[in-house]
Amino acid sequence: MGTLKEKIKAVKCAFTLDVAGDFSPDRLRQIKPLLESEIKDLETVKQRYEYDDEELCQALDLLTFVESKVGSKRIALEINEKAMEFSKNCFTPLFSRGNRIYLLWKAGDYSQIKADLMELDKIRENASQRATATIKARQAYCYLRLGGPKNLKEAITLYEEALEIFPGMHLWRLQAARVYRRISHPNMFGKNNINLKLKSERERKADEFCHLVTRRSQNPRLQAFAFADLAVGVFSRKEVNDNLADFCREALRLCGNHPYVLVNCGKSLQFKDTKMAVELLTKATEISPTSHTFDQLGKCLNRFALRQKNIPALSEDLAKEAERSYHQALLLSPYNIPARYSLGRLLRCRGKAEMALSEFMKIISAYEYDNYALTLMKTYEQASLCLLELYPDDVYTPSCTDNATIVNPKDDAEEMLIKALSIAFKLLSQREIQTSFRELLSLLENITDTKDTPEALLFLTKAYRLAKDPEKSLKAVEKHFEITTSEDAVVMTSAIKAYLDLGRFEDAFALMNRSIACCEATTIDDSLYNKVALSAARSRLLHYGGDAPFVFQSVFDSYRLTRHGLGTSGEARELSHAACPEEEMSDSCDKLDVLIVYDDSRDGAEELSPLKDICSKVQRLMKKVFGLNVSINLHRCCAGIPEAFALLDEMTKAELVLVVFGPEKLDGEFENLLKFLPNVMIKSEENRNPPQVFVAVTEDRVRLPSAVRQCQKIQISDVVESLNVFEELHPQRQRDDLYGVINNESVTACVENMMSFFCSLLSINWPFTTEES
Repeated sequence: MGTLKEKIKAVKCAFTLDVAGDFSPDRLRQIKPLLESEIKDLETVKQRYEYDDEELCQALDLLTFVESKVGSKRIALEINEKAMEFSKNCFTPLFSRGNRIYLLWKAGDYSQIKADLMELDKIRENASQRATATIKARQAYCYLRLGGPKNLKEAITLYEEALEIFPGMHLWRLQAARVYRRISHPNMFGKNNINLKLKSERERKADEFCHLVTRRSQNPRLQAFAFADLAVGVFSRKEVNDNLADFCREALRLCGNHPYVLVNCGKSLQFKDTKMAVELLTKATEISPTSHTFDQLGKCLNRFALRQKNIPALSEDLAKEAERSYHQALLLSPYNIPARYSLGRLLRCRGKAEMALSEFMKIISAYEYDNYALTLMKTYEQASLCLLELYPDDVYTPSCTDNATIVNPKDDAEEMLIKALSIAFKLLSQREIQTSFRELLSLLENITDTKDTPEALLFLTKAYRLAKDPEKSLKAVEKHFEITTSEDAVVMTSAIKAYLDLGRFEDAFALMNRSIACCEATTIDDSLYNKVALSAARSRLLHYGGDAPFVFQSVFDSYRLTRHGLGTSGEARELSHAACPEEEMSDSCDKLDVLIVYDDSRDGAEELSPLKDICSKVQRLMKKVFGLNVSINLHRCCAGIPEAFALLDEMTKAELVLVVFGPEKLDGEFENLLKFLPNVMIKSEENRNPPQVFVAVTEDRVRLPSAVRQCQKIQISDVVESLNVFEELHPQRQRDDLYGVINNESVTACVENMMSFFCSLLSINWPFTTEES
């Protein structure tokens, strides 16, 4: 049955939401006037359309919660009564009734609580699926308005569930679009690296939902909001197309006096038609003088001022108006971070660096990283620039007391620049860092020239690498090596990447081996290890380096040990660089690297099959070029059933099995043997480490028997031909070595074919992409 308290906690309402984040009274006081303004608009609308009452109930339910927390319990009950009244025109009064029960519980009205719980049970018994969807959407609305990454994710889930039940509810679809748009902002990724694919998918979903509302909703106000949201989407993605103006035109035609439409259209048009944008935003502040509308007006006026630089007096007047607008925004809401940041930027541009620094420091000292990552990144950058402008000398000595401490503001500037970069690495793409942080990188380099710190140098290393300046990246990391004796794994990794970017593969490979030997092996991930090792192997092949097989062998050993679960990939690499511990790895060390199997029934016949010759060449390639232990047909495949099973047993002793097929018809006994091949690939007590099985064909027209069609297929004719050319050119390359590289294109093509073959066997993508993983 449960206690009364447990029953109340189980009621779906605004008070029982699992809200994430610290919602202080100040935060709720910001929401309150916005809700009151929206409720007033919805109550006084001249012509009511579909679902206007539902939207009104959403706002009333949330305002009930907010008023209870930061206002009057009596007024909260009055708002709740109004919500319950309007709920009669909606699908369910359950959510509003739940709010009422919670308010009564806080007031200690026991008898009324019991009566309301009974009434709630009756309503639940007759509730429809749409009522269930409405409760989910009311919860989602609360999460949306309260904001924050975790709450927005919860809102998405609830809106999607509600729309699955009631797909024709365009109010919910529009609200869901706003959640998708808001959560795609880089601020919402917090301390996590930004996921560009996820961001793009969320933006696409927002646009899709808005387009549906513009086409299917019968409510012109919702249509106008959707058009305005589409315009904001185009603006935020910095797209150059005519849709933005069309979206704004439609939004203003449908609902040209609504503050939401005016603000979003004004914001979106500020780069395309700044004068019109100012007019729209000015009108919005007159109708709805909120902190947000004044902030957007300030941004637009500032943009207008920048465009009027050739008319100094007009530009100065517009800048002053922008500053007043920002101050008005902060007067209405001191917690409006975007407005405070914009005010700081404007003050710095107007030569008021000290006042600007004060605004930036208010942001840095007061706000959490999680919800404002991108804004904080920009704030740290601007604060550091203010410090460098205010204190250009190396040392600043305060004159306030006789015993003043000598301080160096450049220390703080350096620290802030590093923090800005550290956030940028998580939120921005390589292209964005290149375009946005050139000034920052130059400043940081100048600061660290006079006072190098390991942390600063490490960030410089990464920043220059992302900015495609590997020479400076390597210079910074080599400085780091000079000033510290510790062989830090992160620093080594940065140096390895810098060498890689510069094409110094041998240096990268040598440092990587040193890192594996002296640091934790797991610090070198598979992608980086393979990129360095195989790039070094390729370079050695191109120059006929005699020790290329050593590199291939190290990659193969790492793959082998990881595949058999003998530690993580990093641990496996560490083991592969050391001797095989007998007690742990004897089985793995004893396994043959590769076994090549083919139908040898035609060997010795008058009409010789070329298959044996091809397999021999593949074997030579694997031994000579890759340094692997390779055997070929240990028993005659068609010698009889006992010998066939002996061959199957031999297959289990190999790491990789390559079954080669030519265009000739298969011998019956060999084809019979293939039917047992799937058993070789299955792990069992007798076959604890089954081999990886590949099939290789000499020509594209070769048809495979059904028993091996599930295996990965490799075409080897190009590989064999490449080996032939490679071996023919080898002596000539050695003779003409002093005269430079000859037949460069031929050699490169041969090496690429052989590299691709090796990587295919280990399921490694080749060639590597240039994009940073």
